[in-house]
Parts: sequence; structure tokens; C-alpha cells
Amino acid sequence: MIVIDEIESASNEGWGYLSGRIRVGRRPERVWFRWPGPACPTPADVLLLAVLRTASRRGEDIRLEGVASPRLLANLPRILGLYRAWDPHLSHIDVKTDTGPMTPARGRSRAGSIFTAGVDSYYTYLRHEPEIEALVFVNEFDVRLHETRLRDRVAACLQAAGSGLGRPLVEVETNLWDFLNRQRDSWSLTHGAALATAGLALSGSLSRLYIAASFQPTSLPPWGSHPDLDPLFSTERIEFVRDGRARGVSLSSSGSFSARPRWARYACAGRLGVVPTTAVAATSACAQ
Repeated sequence: MIVIDEIESASNEGWGYLSGRIRVGRRPERVWFRWPGPACPTPADVLLLAVLRTASRRGEDIRLEGVASPRLLANLPRILGLYRAWDPHLSHIDVKTDTGPMTPARGRSRAGSIFTAGVDSYYTYLRHEPEIEALVFVNEFDVRLHETRLRDRVAACLQAAGSGLGRPLVEVETNLWDFLNRQRDSWSLTHGAALATAGLALSGSLSRLYIAASFQPTSLPPWGSHPDLDPLFSTERIEFVRDGRARGVSLSSSGSFSARPRWARYACAGRLGVVPTTAVAATSACAQ
């Protein structure tokens, strides 16, 4: 059984932080998240989603020592069903957790969007520009934490892009990629849930998070971020919206959107000739 315990969530001097101990086999590890903003009101949801596919791959139930979202718990059979449809070697598992009421977010609804300065995230931002108030980038997913010089360059590029769009960039730091890599989990099938963990961590300030699609709706392979999967990560406090491409729209570096003046003007505050596909590619283009 995989055990998640010693869960902590706090904020200090404008920074939110959460962590929890995850015991897989005989080796406990602490997974943590850090971001600018208020504390996460539901840290148990973050850690449950972080380890869900790992547990199914290992065929081990999960014991979560914390209160999880009833909505997320109700969606677990459908989430696991999709994972198992893509990989028949995965197992059905049970999640044992504390139960309790979950208070929905109060106050004004606030939306954010996962943003890498790549073409997909620009497309999603422009489709929902009036609604989106913050751009979210997760360090460690595109750039490893130890790559400090590259991280600084990527951050500068994304901040410039956010400034050009008139939106703040919220950078989330985490060691989740390292944890999943040590579990030998497939990043191509876990990255969607990983992005959702970052959104859950920000649920003290965001009530909706857009996740840009990577593929045309007519060509959807098994993929960690999927239109049938991403909405199932939603809770009472935050809604995940996978923003799909319009059918027939090409978003390649030479496609119709990258050639539009508005895209070229926005990309990294106007320094890119074309819109790149990832944060690292955007950084390379910014340096040119």
C-alpha cells in the first residue's frame, strides 16, 4: 500500500507551500510545491493526484491521511478507467481516505492558463483573453530544478511574454517530476495529472485553469492531457478546462497562427519571429 501522510500546507511572506510524505515500497519521499500566493486549502488532493497512476501501475491501494475532495474521489474510477484503457497492464486500486465536507471557493471567480510561451498556450490565451488573469508556468516540468542558468533564462523570457500580454506570470516550483522519474512512470501519460496538481496547489487564488491541447481533435493518441481526462481532475474549488484546437487549424511553427502579426507581436514581448512550441524553444528564440 502507498501511504500519503505528514501533509503540510502554509503561507509565509507571500509564498504558499505544501508538502507530504509519500511512502512507496520501503522508501518514503517528500513531495513539495512552492508558489507566490496564498496557501493551498486542499493539499491532500494535490498529493493524491500526484501518485494516482503510480499506484495503479504498481497495483497498490492508496492510504491518504487527509480529507480529499468528494468530487475528485467520485471521478477516480473514470480517471483510472481511462488510464487502464490506454495501458491494460495497470490495475484497479482503492483509495482509503478521510471524508468531510468540501467548501467551494468563495468570492470572484478567477481564471488562469498554463503558459509556456509555446504556440498552443498562446492560442489558448488569445481565445480566452478577457477571462484569463494569470499565466501559470511549472518549473521542473519543462526545465529541471538543478538547471539554474536555464531556469533563469526561461523565467526572463516568460516574464517578458507575460508583460507583453499584460498578465502576471505565476511560477510554481515542485520536485514532482523527480519523484515520478524515480518511480519510472511515463511522463507522456502522467504530465496531465501533474499539471493539474499545480492547479490544485493554486486553488486558493484560482477557480479555473485552462490547459492547452497538444493535438488536433481528430488525432488524439493516449496522452496525459486529454479532453476526456483533464476535466475529471476538477474539485469543488477549481475547474480544469482543456482548451482544444479548432478543427482544421494548423499550429505548426509555419502555420497560420504563427504568421499572424498579433502572435508575433506578443511572443516574448515581440522578440520572436515565430511562436515556438515549448518554453525552452521560446527561450532560445528570445536570445536571438
